[in-house]
Formats: sequence, C-alpha cells, structure tokens
Amino acid sequence: MNFKTVPNKSRVSLVRYTTDFSAICSINQKPIWGTIEFEYAPKEVLLELMSVDEWSQQLTTKQLLAEDVARLAFDEARRVLGDLYLRVSVLVNTTAHAPVEALIEGGGDE
Repeated sequence: MNFKTVPNKSRVSLVRYTTDFSAICSINQKPIWGTIEFEYAPKEVLLELMSVDEWSQQLTTKQLLAEDVARLAFDEARRVLGDLYLRVSVLVNTTAHAPVEALIEGGGDE
C-alpha cells in the first residue's frame, strides 16, 4: 500500500495529521506502538488520509525501530508530495524502555 493524494482545492498552506501505528521492535522483538505525525506545506496535492492510515496499519507485522518508521513515512510522503516542506515525527512507546521520538524534517525553503 502506498500513500495516495487528492487535489489541494482549498489551497491550505499547512497540514498536520497524526495516525496511530504498531510494529515489532527489531532489537528485542517486543511490541511497539505510537503515532506518526505529518506536517507539510502542500502545493497542488494533499495526502489522502485513508491511504496513510492503511499504510500505517501494514507496519503491525514488521520489525522496525522508531527511526525506521520515521524514515519510511518521510520517504513515502516525499515520493507522492514532491519537494516541499515536510516534517515527520514518530513517537514510540514500548514495554522495554522510555518513549522515543524520531524526527525527520526537510525540503521546501531549506
């Protein structure tokens, strides 16, 4: 499943969207769960939110770290949105240690 887009008919200048996910920690094989937050300055298209939710649900059986989830989400959003300001923040909870946040930001007017 890949992210899909819809036209930015309303011409909004900033979008923030958060979706939930779960996965398996690639180090200790224990469950991890958390949120993926997207913040971006759209141009012609917006992320189609249902496709983002479906994509995040596919992570359930994958072995990943917070940093992996951030990179996967950032790369997929960048692929469909093009070069624009994009920030992806992943907050992960686990039974093995304290919460972890991974952040990737770039594009646009860097």
